Amino acid sequence: MQARAIEAGAEAVTAATVAWLEAAVIDLDLCPFARGAHAGKRIRYKASVERAVAAHPDIDRIPQQNIETLRSLGQAGWDRLVSNPLGKK
Repeated sequence: MQARAIEAGAEAVTAATVAWLEAAVIDLDLCPFARGAHAGKRIRYKASVERAVAAHPDIDRIPQQNIETLRSLGQAGWDRLVSNPLGKK
């Protein structure tokens, strides 16, 4: 029973990841390679629910952590991110 629950959780995580990829990365054209890789089914998705839970044991805190990270970047950080999204030097 637990194995099925974990598998269902992994499938839900994968589906959410695909939806995010389509809505954010592809639709906003954040990565010039994503559309072709996704359309050609060249992206392998592997969800590890156990690893995600270990990394983020307090799931309700994730949105606040994201907000804090965005605030800590400040305008200069956002400008760097937008001007050099791949972090190339």
